[in-house]
Amino acid sequence: MLIGSPKPKNSTSASIAQYLEHKLEQDLQVEVLNIRRELKTPEGRGMLIDSFQQADTIILIAPLYVDSLPAPVTRFLELISEKGLESSREQSLIAIINAGFPEAVHNETALAICENFARENKLKWAGGLPIGMGGMISGAPLEKLGGMAQKLTGALDLTAEAIIGGKTLPEEAKNMAASPLIPHWLYRLMGNIGWKMQARKFGVGNKINSRPDSSL
Repeated sequence: MLIGSPKPKNSTSASIAQYLEHKLEQDLQVEVLNIRRELKTPEGRGMLIDSFQQADTIILIAPLYVDSLPAPVTRFLELISEKGLESSREQSLIAIINAGFPEAVHNETALAICENFARENKLKWAGGLPIGMGGMISGAPLEKLGGMAQKLTGALDLTAEAIIGGKTLPEEAKNMAASPLIPHWLYRLMGNIGWKMQARKFGVGNKINSRPDSSL
């Protein structure tokens, strides 16, 4: 399981990984690695590549950055492609991408990139989950989010069952993961309040609605 968030802590990707690890470790041997942290050293890069080579199933969990994957994740996938896979057995790839946008559909391009990577590197594409409203999680344990995360945890439960059974992700899991955690209007309202609070904190609250000078 590869965490692709550049955040050192309190990331949505880490929360998802923690929940999924708990579900999988009852039946499988699970290893969780942070891509950004391990890429910093030659030893870490070697460990990432070796673990990737040895895994039966690779689960990439990452946030959406500008309709794509974070730079450390892209670099790691490039390293894998450059080295080439040495395993003679079938290996599967699953991607779970979370976005701060209310709509999960924004993740489709990043998921397509992961699917293309799998195809180019002779991996079995076992499916992907698109998740919106990632800002509602921000490092919190999914079990403590109650009903708000019910559909997401349900999607991850189905994902764990598919992985343990060696199957591709069911469409139901994708649909559940894409379901909004809260109503869109409420998410936007809370987001706007958050931006205003940050603006006041850094002394630019009176400039939050400023626009560039069109004469420049």
